[in-house]
Amino acid sequence: MNKKNAIKITIGVIMFVIGLYVLLVEGISRDNLISLPFVLIGIGSGVFGAGMGEVLKTKAIKEDPVNSKRIEIEQKDERNTAIANKARAKSYSFTIILFAAVILLFTLLQADTKIVLVLVAAYIASVVSFPIYYSKLNKEM
Repeated sequence: MNKKNAIKITIGVIMFVIGLYVLLVEGISRDNLISLPFVLIGIGSGVFGAGMGEVLKTKAIKEDPVNSKRIEIEQKDERNTAIANKARAKSYSFTIILFAAVILLFTLLQADTKIVLVLVAAYIASVVSFPIYYSKLNKEM
């Protein structure tokens, strides 16, 4: 286990434990912090899972040299890289449409203005990032 994965696992466990402690022992008295323990538990679980996934993947590759060579070849294969990049591009296009629909839905449901503005800011950041990366990659290639 490398240091990066150990840190991920440790942070994940700490966040999870703090979330459980706040939820079960302390409780939340203020309305605006009522979701804090659930956020800590969720993010802690995700970080822990990411760290453990990397550890298990590394362990599986070390134990099976035949499969590790095959996996290494698949990861470096140009065709697989092109397929992955095209899938990311299609996913981005779908996400832009989905994000716009969610913003429209929140607006029609008369959600709090702050929530809609945060969603709009995230949407604009996502849309603006495309030409920035496009220009950067165009100069590099």
